[in-house]
Amino acid sequence: MNFRTFIYLGLLLVFLSSCEEKMVFVPDNPGPPETDKVVLIEELTGATCPNCPKGAAALASILEQFEGAVIGVGIHGEQQAEPVPNLSIYDFRNPAAAAVEASFSPFLGKPSAVINRVKFENQDFLAITGTDTWSTFVETELDRPNEMNVFPNLSYDPVTRQIDLDVVVNGVESITGDFSLTVYLTQSHIIDAQEDVSDIILDFEFNHVLMDAMTNPLGDSFFTGTINNGDILSRQYSYTLPENPQDGLWIPEDMEVIAFITNVDIEDPRVIQAAIVHLQE
Repeated sequence: MNFRTFIYLGLLLVFLSSCEEKMVFVPDNPGPPETDKVVLIEELTGATCPNCPKGAAALASILEQFEGAVIGVGIHGEQQAEPVPNLSIYDFRNPAAAAVEASFSPFLGKPSAVINRVKFENQDFLAITGTDTWSTFVETELDRPNEMNVFPNLSYDPVTRQIDLDVVVNGVESITGDFSLTVYLTQSHIIDAQEDVSDIILDFEFNHVLMDAMTNPLGDSFFTGTINNGDILSRQYSYTLPENPQDGLWIPEDMEVIAFITNVDIEDPRVIQAAIVHLQE
């Protein structure tokens, strides 16, 4: 073998190896990105909303897909939220839910989702009706950098039914604004009647129902100025659960406390960060 032939064979081997097909794994159902960012979904829903079972299913799917990175709340305000006549056991409407729903008006109908209280590009309203688009907007918010952490630390006395809550906020990146703090109380695993498109579901499971707020439902003033990396702020609250005014409601084992920080800027009232903790394991 002469030198020229040797060089030719060497180049051929390099070419063939560079053209070798390599398998790339693409997950069917990608999870949340590597971030501490948590997205809040406030779903406008109701027991007499025939399309709302579809919204509940969409929210449940998102919570499973982005486990630990998304928090859901069911807002039973005024529109299509009255009990199913002669069939409902419970009435999920309450002043906190009514105030939150009204703050998102106008909206086109239910089910609709307010995702981190962001009005996305090409969206006319905060509340998004297209359930098939919700997960895409969630991913957009999860791609934002995490600017602060929220830690709801609580103690619960089962005898007095009192919750003592200490919300600690820790700065991650420097952020300037006028911030408010909201704390929701929600309950899951409530079985009751729900209107469907063609029928009434008698044993529908309602989850993440907004029962009340430990703060003003539209938020308490928390801090104005700049929060820098490492800064720590806190706020304390107490709340006593009702003494089971209706059997099946206000069950501590099924309740969650959700705390979140929002920017009060009317042009950008987005949720900066949210956190959730079970009232009782």
